[in-house]
Amino acid sequence: CHAAVSSKQTNYCSNSSDVRLVEDTFGTFKNEAGKMETVRRFTLSNQNGMSVEIINYGATITSLHVPDRTGNVEDIVLGFDNVEEYLGPNNPYFGCVVGRVANRIGKGTFSIGSHEYNVTRNRGTYHLHGGTKGFDKALWEAHVDGNKVVFSYLSKCGEEGYPGHVLVQAAYQLSSNNELVLVMSATSTKPTPVNLTNHSYFNLAGHNKGRTGVLEHTMCINADRFTDVDHESIPTGELKCLAGTNMDLQVPRALDHVLSATGGIDHNYCINHCIHGGLIFVARLSETTRTRKRTPERQCIRHQMFLRCLFAVFSCVSVALNVQGWRVDDVTVVEDEYGILGNQTIKRYTFSNANGVTAEIITYGGRITAIKVPDICGEIRDVVLGFDNLEGFLQKNDPYFGAVLGRVANRIGGAKFILNGIQYNLTQNEGSNQLHGGLRGFDKVVWEPYLYNKKLTLSYVSVDGEEGFPGTVLTQVTYQLTSDNELIFSVKATTTKPTPINIANHAYFNLAGQAAGPEGLFQHEVSINANRYTVTDRQSIPTGEVAYVAGTDLEFCTPHKMGPLIQKRGGYDNNYCINRDGHAGPVFVSRVVHPESGRYLEIYSDQPGVQFYTGNGLPQPGSRDPLIGKGSVHYHQYGFKGVDLMQQQSKIQFLSVAAKFSQQRSEPWQYLLTHYHLQIWYNCWEDNEM
Repeated sequence: CHAAVSSKQTNYCSNSSDVRLVEDTFGTFKNEAGKMETVRRFTLSNQNGMSVEIINYGATITSLHVPDRTGNVEDIVLGFDNVEEYLGPNNPYFGCVVGRVANRIGKGTFSIGSHEYNVTRNRGTYHLHGGTKGFDKALWEAHVDGNKVVFSYLSKCGEEGYPGHVLVQAAYQLSSNNELVLVMSATSTKPTPVNLTNHSYFNLAGHNKGRTGVLEHTMCINADRFTDVDHESIPTGELKCLAGTNMDLQVPRALDHVLSATGGIDHNYCINHCIHGGLIFVARLSETTRTRKRTPERQCIRHQMFLRCLFAVFSCVSVALNVQGWRVDDVTVVEDEYGILGNQTIKRYTFSNANGVTAEIITYGGRITAIKVPDICGEIRDVVLGFDNLEGFLQKNDPYFGAVLGRVANRIGGAKFILNGIQYNLTQNEGSNQLHGGLRGFDKVVWEPYLYNKKLTLSYVSVDGEEGFPGTVLTQVTYQLTSDNELIFSVKATTTKPTPINIANHAYFNLAGQAAGPEGLFQHEVSINANRYTVTDRQSIPTGEVAYVAGTDLEFCTPHKMGPLIQKRGGYDNNYCINRDGHAGPVFVSRVVHPESGRYLEIYSDQPGVQFYTGNGLPQPGSRDPLIGKGSVHYHQYGFKGVDLMQQQSKIQFLSVAAKFSQQRSEPWQYLLTHYHLQIWYNCWEDNEM
C-alpha cells in the first residue's frame, strides 16, 4: 500500500543566512509488519537557485536542482516521483546510500581472521550493494542540525549475514557556495566490512535529457590506475595502469569519444592521494553547452544513458574500536560461562598478568566482579566488592557493584531535563528523581563482547526513547589489563540525536580486601587532585554551585586518613572537580593507599569530575536486611570506597554534556566519555641481607 501525501511543512532556522531547510511528507507505505510508515522529505536550498531533496527512505537524494549559465534551473539527478516507485523492483538504487558493502562480494563470502561469513546472494552468485535488504531499503532516522540533515540507521548483527551491530550516519549539508557535502561514517561492535556510498545518477544537461545530454559532458579523474575485475565485475586483486587505455581520464576528455571507444565504463579508479591526507581533488564533470560543473570529493562514474555518481566511497575496512594500542605479552585472557539469564549466556573474562594481578569482567552490566592483587608478602586478595554468582547481581538490593552506569550516571533532579526547547520526562527510580540511568540502565543489560589482542570491548545499543532519553546510542566500553598492573577503562558513545551522556564504572574498592569491612577502609589514606567540588541539596541533586574545598573536611589535596574523617562526617558522597590545568588527556586524579598491605591505587583520567563515595547507603552492622557478598561476607556501611570518573554533576555542566553533541562539526556525534587508568600497585618487599 503506497500513497503520496502532502502535509504541513516544517521550516528550520539555519546557521547560514541564505540556506533554507524545509521538511514535509513525501509519502507513506506499509512495512513488512503491516504498519504504516511515513517517509519524510528534507529540502535544502540556497539563494543561488540550487536545491537538493533527500528522503529518509534509503537516505536517498531524490532531486538536485541547479541553474545553468542562463538561469534555467534543471533537476540533474535521476529518480522517481513517489514512494511506490522507490520501493518497486525496478529501482536501480537511485540516489540512495548503499551498504553495508557497496559493490560486489564474490560468491557472497568473506573471511575475517579464521571465521568465514556467508552473506545473502541477491545477484546471481554474488552479493551486491548490501544484499536483499541493504541500507537503500531501510527507513532511516532523521535529525536536523542547523542547515544539516543527519540520517542514522542501526544495522543489527546478522543482518544480511554480516557480523556485529553497525550504527551508520549520513549527514547532508548544502552551502551558500553550491557545495553539497555528504559525510558518512560507521561505528561497529565487531570487525566487519563497511563500504558506504551514495548511488546518485547524474546528467548535468537535465535528468530527462538522456544519451544526448550525457554525450555533451567532459570528464577528468585524478587517477592513474584502476582495479581489474572478472566477467562478473568481481575484483581480481590486480591494479592496472590507465595510461594508453581508452579509460584514461587524467586530462579532460569528451564522454562521447570515451563511450564510443569503450562501450561504457563500470570500473573503480584508484585516486592519486597526496601524502598530507585529507580531502583531495578527485574528478571534474562538465556539461559544455550549459556550463554546469560538478567536482565531487570522491566519485565513480558509469554511463547508462546517464551518469551514476558514487559519493564518499570508503575502502572495505574493519571499523576501529576505541581501544589503546598496547600489546602485552605476559597478559592472558580466559573466557568462560558465568551464568544464564533468560535465553542469554552471561560470559566472564578473566585477565591475568605475571605480577599476580587478575581482573574479572562479565557481560551483564559490563561489571567488574573481581580484582585480585598481592600484598607486600605475596598474599593475594580480592579488592572489589561484589557477589559470587549472577543471582546476586540480579537482586533488587544490588548497589550497582562494578557496573557500567548510563546513559547518565548519578542523579537527574525531577527525572526530567530540557534540551533544545523540548522537555524530556525520564523514568523515576529514586523517589521523584532518576538515578544511574533509570529502572533498566546500562547496569541491567547484557553487553555484546568482542575480545581482540587481549582487549575486551563490550557494546550495547540503547534505542531511542529508552528510559525516556532521546536518540539511539551505541556505547562501547573497553577493558584492558597491562603488565604494569594498569586496568584501562575506555568508553565511546555514538548517538543519532543530541542526548545527555555521562557514563562511569561503579567499582567498590577496599584495598585491605573485599571482606575487610569498615575497619580495613578506615586504614586507607586518600588524596584527590581537586580544589573544588559540586554542591548538592538534601537529595544529592546539584544546585549549580561549585565551591572550594579549602578549609573543609572535603579537602584531600594532601593525603588524609579515612577513619577519623568518615566518623566525623558520616561518610562521603561528593563530586570533585579535577584540577586539569588545561591538559586535554589523562591527568592524575587520586591516590589511595592501604599502608598495612602495601597496596595502593592511582587513578588517571581525561574526565572533569570524580565521585567519591564511601557506601553510606549500605546496611548498618546488625541490620535485619544484610547485604551478603562474595564468600558470604556481610557488606556494611563505610566498608568500601567508590571512585566514579564522570562528567561534573552541576546543573550547568550536566546540560553541557548534551550540548556538546549538537555543537560538534563532524559526524557522527561521537564523544569519548570516560577514559581512565586504575594503576593497582603493591610495594615489593626485599630482604637486602640475603
